[in-house]
Amino acid sequence: MEENTVTIRGITFSKDELTIITLDKLKSYQLCPGHLYYFSKVSNKFIFMLQAGDFIEESFIKKYEEGGFKSFYILNFINEENIEKFKYHLSQFKIARKEADRWSERNEIIDFFKLNYVITQKNSLLEFVIAFNETFSKVPSNIFEKYLATSDVLLRRSVINGCFASFIALTVGYMDYQFVQDMFHAALLKDIGLMSKQFNYSVLKACELERKTPGEGRKYLTGKESSLKFFENHPYESVKIVESQLKGIFNYDETIDSILFHHELSDGSGFPKGINYLSVSDWESILNLVEYITPYEEIIFSKQGDYHLLTLIENAQKEGVVQKLPAHRVFGMLKAILSSGMEKEVREA
Repeated sequence: MEENTVTIRGITFSKDELTIITLDKLKSYQLCPGHLYYFSKVSNKFIFMLQAGDFIEESFIKKYEEGGFKSFYILNFINEENIEKFKYHLSQFKIARKEADRWSERNEIIDFFKLNYVITQKNSLLEFVIAFNETFSKVPSNIFEKYLATSDVLLRRSVINGCFASFIALTVGYMDYQFVQDMFHAALLKDIGLMSKQFNYSVLKACELERKTPGEGRKYLTGKESSLKFFENHPYESVKIVESQLKGIFNYDETIDSILFHHELSDGSGFPKGINYLSVSDWESILNLVEYITPYEEIIFSKQGDYHLLTLIENAQKEGVVQKLPAHRVFGMLKAILSSGMEKEVREA
């Protein structure tokens, strides 16, 4: 290994790749824009602080402000211009009054996403995640901290699910900004019912087993009755928490109910209601789709490009998961649009 190269927590980088980020600049982000380090003169080495995409807690900022810190080193691989371009078109979509203008902005967002994360796949999806989270999220910081205290894997996955759900809603033709924002919140909060002392490694493993092979997660928890009940009831608990604590961030109350359907299956063998595809609308199935395509695993954002939506849906299709979901129409439209050439047509009002 070259003398100038460092490996920390499995992330290898050259010292020359690090730049300075001031604490004031870091405070402007909710999600860390790169891998954050501090250089210790005592030990003469870089100390890991935050991973790219980590939620930046207020206590973190306060601790280092009080300690007199002014800046850190960061392995920054995001393009600020990409973030701003997403945010610009989303803001234009929000204020557009004509249907044709909304479709025009929607097409700009999809084309830009495809160019950077489908066709080339060289940019980190963290740019997209930061832009969509900063645009749509009205989730209080204490909720993010509650997720983080339970599982950083669940927190990061939940934020990604929110971004995916809102993007998918836009992609398949939902043109109401407030509704798209609700899809972001519903997807981000659909697992908040898991934020409990009952959550443990067995439940996390059951979540991933259930995602890859519906039914296997519950089978794995057979014999662990309290954990099984907790797992099967978490959609109800999520709705209960949202309605009692977070109803005010939703624009349409009925979108909260879509949280109940994120583990339902086409043949009625899902949970908690055991309903089939006839009882799940297209928009409700968006949460169902993002639940089954996104792994419950540590996500390490990378300068080489990392997490690709089209790859995720193709993997789920290969594993035979998609065929079991009540999201056939949404899945078909999404895959067709992402797989097609760049869209330039603006639909008329």
